[in-house]
Amino acid sequence: NGITGFFTLSFGEETTNMIAHDAPASGFGSVEEKLTRLSSIGSIKVTRDYSRTPVQNEEFNLAHGGTLVTAIGLTDLTSVFFVGDMVFIGGEQHIISSVATNSFVLSDPYNGPTVSGSVGTYVYKWAFGYEWTITFLSQVGDQASLTASPGKNWSGSNVKIDVSTKENGVSPIGGTFRLSYGGESTFPLLHDSKATVVKDALEALEAIGKVDVNRFENNNGHNYFVTFLTEIGNLDLISVHDSQITGPNAKVRAATIQDGSMPVDYGSKPIDSVSVISYTIGNLVNGKEYFVRVSSKNSEGFGGSTMAMPSPISPKEAPSAPTSVSIFPLSNSYLKVSWAVPASDGGSSITHYKVQWDIDVSYSNIETSGFEYVMPVNNGNGPHFCYNIPVDSSSASIGRYARVAAFNGFMWSEFKETSNDAVAQAMPPGEVQNIHAEGVSDTGILVTWSAPDASLCVYGGDGGSPITHFEVEWDKIDDFSTSSASTLSSLATSFLIGGKDTIAGSVSDILESGESYFVRVTAFNAFGAGPPTPFNKIVGPLVNHVPDSPVLLMHNINPLTATSLIVDWETPSMDGGSSIRNYVVEYDSSADFASPSSITIPMVNEKQAIVVEASDVILETQTIKATVAVTNEHQLVRSAVNEADEVQMITTTCDDVVAEVQTISLNAIDSNEEQHIVIAGHDIDEIQLVRSEEMRFR
Repeated sequence: NGITGFFTLSFGEETTNMIAHDAPASGFGSVEEKLTRLSSIGSIKVTRDYSRTPVQNEEFNLAHGGTLVTAIGLTDLTSVFFVGDMVFIGGEQHIISSVATNSFVLSDPYNGPTVSGSVGTYVYKWAFGYEWTITFLSQVGDQASLTASPGKNWSGSNVKIDVSTKENGVSPIGGTFRLSYGGESTFPLLHDSKATVVKDALEALEAIGKVDVNRFENNNGHNYFVTFLTEIGNLDLISVHDSQITGPNAKVRAATIQDGSMPVDYGSKPIDSVSVISYTIGNLVNGKEYFVRVSSKNSEGFGGSTMAMPSPISPKEAPSAPTSVSIFPLSNSYLKVSWAVPASDGGSSITHYKVQWDIDVSYSNIETSGFEYVMPVNNGNGPHFCYNIPVDSSSASIGRYARVAAFNGFMWSEFKETSNDAVAQAMPPGEVQNIHAEGVSDTGILVTWSAPDASLCVYGGDGGSPITHFEVEWDKIDDFSTSSASTLSSLATSFLIGGKDTIAGSVSDILESGESYFVRVTAFNAFGAGPPTPFNKIVGPLVNHVPDSPVLLMHNINPLTATSLIVDWETPSMDGGSSIRNYVVEYDSSADFASPSSITIPMVNEKQAIVVEASDVILETQTIKATVAVTNEHQLVRSAVNEADEVQMITTTCDDVVAEVQTISLNAIDSNEEQHIVIAGHDIDEIQLVRSEEMRFR
C-alpha cells in the first residue's frame, strides 16, 4: 500500500525539481523549499498532514474517554481494518489495537464528545500518503492552480496525486473615492492615494484650513489619519463616497478617533477690515500664559495660521518689592544682605534681583560709588536669597544701609530697604554645617561635618578670623551637662568617638555598648566659640553592624592570564565592631549580576615568630653622668633708712654633687619565624550558552 518515488509541481511556466513523496512541509528538501525557488511563486506557507480516505457506507458510535468503536451498520470490519492501522476520528489520530466483526479498539482513549444512537460519526483511514496545504502570502487575489505530476520512480497501489483549491484568494481593492466636508466634495481620489494628495484635496475645501494626513497600510487597503490643525473643537465627521471603489466587499468608512475640544480660555476675534493689522486682547488673567495665532481667509477658505512670537506669553506688571530684607555683619570685611521673594511676581517669574548699599540712608552715593550688584535667578532657587557685600578695611567702622529690588523680565519693582544699618566686625564663627552622626559599632560613633559656610543666607563662615579648632561633644543627656569632649584641628571634618581599631583590633571604652548619645560640634576662632550645632537626633542604642564595603584600589581589576583576572582592595575603614571573617568576590558577565559566581576568601591571621641569636653575648654597660655647676645666687636688697643704705647678703648652698650611674641592659629572645602559605581555589565549571536564531520573512 506504500507510495514511493518523487513528484513535481508546476506554477505558471515553471516546474520544481523532484520532490520526495514524503517531503516535509519546510526545511531542507521540503515542498516549501522547492516551490520558493520558482521566480513567480513569491512568499508561501506550507503545512503537511496525513492523507485520508473515509470508510464507505458506515457510521460509528464511541464514548468520550473510551477506546471501543462500534459500527452502526452491518459492515464486516475485519475486511476494512487491521491491527496497527492509523485512523482519524473527530480530528483525532489513533492506532487500532484489535478488530472484531462490528467493532475495533483504539490504543489510546478518545477525547472527543460521546457519539451514540442511530446517527454516528465518520471514521477516516490513512490513505498511505500526505497532503500539503500551500498558502500564498505575497501573491494577492485568486491564483492559478498548481499542477502536480508524477516524477522519478513514482509507484504504489492505485497511487494518485491531485491538486485542489481550498480557498480562493481575494482580489485587491481598486477604483476611486471622494471626501466631503462643509457641503463641498473633493475630486476623485485613487484607492491608494498618497497622504499628500489627500491633504491637498481636503485643504482645497473652503471649510477646511490646514490638516495633517498620515497614511498606514491595513490588510488590503490604507488607513488615512486626518488631524485638523486650524479648526478647533468637536468637528463634524468627514463624509465618504465609495461607489467607485472596486474589490470584494470594498468600502470606505470615516470614524472619529479622538474628538477635538476647545482649549481652556479660548477666544477669537474676526477682523473684517484688511487694513487692520493689530489688535489688543483684553480681560486676560495676569500671569497666565497664552498662545496667540493669526490666520487669513479668502473665498477658498482659511489658510494656515502664524503663531505669535514669543509664545506663550502672559500679561505682566511690575512685581511687588522683595520681603524680609535685613543686613548684618558677617566679618570685618563683609556684610550680608538677605531677603525673600516678593508677595507678587507681577505675572512672570522673577529673573533678577538688584542689591544696592550706601553709607548714606538716602543712597545719595549710588550713582558714583558703584555700590550695586544685579543677581540672576535660576529656576527653582529661593524663596530666600542673599548677597555678601564687600567692605573696605579703611571704612569698616562706618555703618552701611542696603536695599533690594526685583525684576520679572518686564519691569523692576520698588526698592525695599533694610530697617537698620550694619557695621563690619570680626566675630566668633557660625554654626558647623552638614553634621551627621551614626553608630558604627557597639562602642563607636562616627561624626562628620563641614566648616561654617559664609554663602548661606544666615550668619555663617569663620567670622573674619580663621577657624582654630573644632570641639566634638557627646553626652547621654540632651543638655550636655555631663558631656565629654575632644578637640580637633581646624582641618578636621570627621571624628570617631570610641570604636574599634579595624587593623589592631583594640576596642575603646569611651562609649558604653547598648547606650544612646547626643552629639554636637562647635567651631572656634580667635574671638571665641560659635554656636554649638547638635545632630538632630539621638544616636543609638549602639550595636554592632555589618562592615563597610572594601575600598577598591585604582585600576583594581586587571587581566592576569588568558583565563583569569586579579582584583585588589583595601580593608574596610569600619568593620562594624566585629572582626572581619572573610571576603566574598563575585563575578558575572552581566553588569546587573543576575547570576553571579562567587569565591569566599577567609581571613587568615598571620603568626610570626622572631628569633634573635647571638654567640658570646656581651652585656652592654652604659655610664650616664649627671653633673651640675653650682653658682651661688647673689641677691642685693637695698633699703633706705636715714639716708643710709642697708646691705644684706643671701647665700644658697647645696651638698656635694654625686654623679648618678644608671645601667641599661639590652636582651632579646631569638625565635625562628614560621610562615605558612596556603594556595586555595574554587573549581567552577564554565557554562557556555549557544543560541541559534532563524529569521523568517513574509
